[in-house]
Amino acid sequence: MDAGVRAGGARVKRILLGLLLALVLAGVGVAWLPYYRMYQSAFAFDVTVTRAGKVIAPHETEFLSDQAYAAGQPFFASRKGTRDAGPLIGPRIHWTIVKPGSVQHAALSDAVIDGDVFDKLGKDWISAPPDLWRGLDFGWMAQLARCDHWDIEKNSVSDPSDLVGPDPVAGDLFAWGRLRLAKGVHENALSSAVAEVEDLARLCFTAERHSLGMYGIALLADARRAREKGGLPHPGVDLGRIQRALGGAIAFARLETPPEYASNFDHLMVGRCAALQYGAWSAIMIRANLRGSRAEEYRRLDLLLGRTPECRLGRIRERWALPDESPHPDDAGGRSWWERLLWRWSPAWRRIQGEILVGIGAQDWFKGYERNRSNN
Repeated sequence: MDAGVRAGGARVKRILLGLLLALVLAGVGVAWLPYYRMYQSAFAFDVTVTRAGKVIAPHETEFLSDQAYAAGQPFFASRKGTRDAGPLIGPRIHWTIVKPGSVQHAALSDAVIDGDVFDKLGKDWISAPPDLWRGLDFGWMAQLARCDHWDIEKNSVSDPSDLVGPDPVAGDLFAWGRLRLAKGVHENALSSAVAEVEDLARLCFTAERHSLGMYGIALLADARRAREKGGLPHPGVDLGRIQRALGGAIAFARLETPPEYASNFDHLMVGRCAALQYGAWSAIMIRANLRGSRAEEYRRLDLLLGRTPECRLGRIRERWALPDESPHPDDAGGRSWWERLLWRWSPAWRRIQGEILVGIGAQDWFKGYERNRSNN
């Protein structure tokens, strides 16, 4: 009798647990149905590729024209030398290091500029008083003209586990440039100051990072303002077209680049290595999600990396050669138990999550490019 009761109780428990599990699964299905429909309509990979083609198509001729224009500017003139500006710039700026739960700004030496200077300069930086640059040695900037490129992966501060690699603090670069220009205005010696800041901008364009290219444009804009202040001739460079050329280049070295436009990468004359770095880094971050389902797209990026030996991309090439990796929910304490469960046991969930990340990145580019066009 006791054995029969226990057996019956066990059956009841199994039935109740089965019903509970069914209810949980049904609840999860109902909760995720709108999410899945949104994914299908807005973030599925093929949808993103189609949208990318529609964005590129009306601007393709304009973009290639902007590329040719930018390539004709002296800031992008090719140099065959190997002289790196890193030993000059690296010790004088802070570097951003992102770790789980924290962002640090570290420096290589005591020659680093005060991290508060940029904010102190304010909007009227061109009229900054000498007190702000007193004690600073600008001699290193006069040596930039002889440098051929800036390899930011050397002479920098970086966490070895950081995928992106060294990240210069933009405000420090701008502070050096603005102080140098303000000093030139104050001392009535603006020509040399402008030349040095424009060399700093030129080297930013060689750093193989899209963000550094944008910093270079900002430095050129500062140099233009100083020229106007000091009555120097205006070079007549259309910075808007250069910005569009650099921003547009990103569209042709990404997983979601439409096949019919993939060959445009070969026509990139400006921002080529930066675009490849941007696209390859994004692809590595979600490789564990998508390489199984988007093998052809990964092969295309692999070919691009193989036939661009002129691009240093040291950190990217190292990571590209490693096994699949991606931020894992088990490593993120803030992730819920069901997210960790889905990541481990549901390849479809991993794929959907990866495609959503691709779609979000593509939308950011679409919006940024359109904003650049409307602002220039």
